[in-house]
Amino acid sequence: MSLLELLLVLAIAALVVAGVMLFFANASASQRTNDAISEVGQIVEVVHSLYGGTTSYSGLSTSVVAASKQLPNKWSDQSSTVVDPFSGTVTITPESASGGSNNAFTVEFDGLPDQACAKMATMDFGNVVLDISVDGTDLGNTPATGTNISSVCASGSANQHKIIWEFN
Repeated sequence: MSLLELLLVLAIAALVVAGVMLFFANASASQRTNDAISEVGQIVEVVHSLYGGTTSYSGLSTSVVAASKQLPNKWSDQSSTVVDPFSGTVTITPESASGGSNNAFTVEFDGLPDQACAKMATMDFGNVVLDISVDGTDLGNTPATGTNISSVCASGSANQHKIIWEFN
């Protein structure tokens, strides 16, 4: 085998390795996005279990949800902090909606990458959603659609998006 053939084999091997690494990076980002979507649903369930039967979310905070120990350890330090799968902060606060007082709550994901923003902004979490905001753009109570998702998730800083859901 000549030196030229050896270099060609090494170049092909390097391309194969790079392709495999790219595939796994994309698969990992997709899995983290799915985890983040699941996390939103779990947070809503936790809040509803903590405040079920009441008409007020007064006193609700990220710390209260974390300290409830109802979220997996990968998302919470079990005392005061909740993070998303992309290591961004998750903030949970009471909200006053439709003239009420602390009758709703918000879940805010900050620091989301572009791909996650696009997928999470199009998720329909059902009739408990009162409002959705992406990078300051209010979408009302319906998720983004194919016609407006590219402009909505392009309005913030690249790979640093903020989505806020307001739930009842």
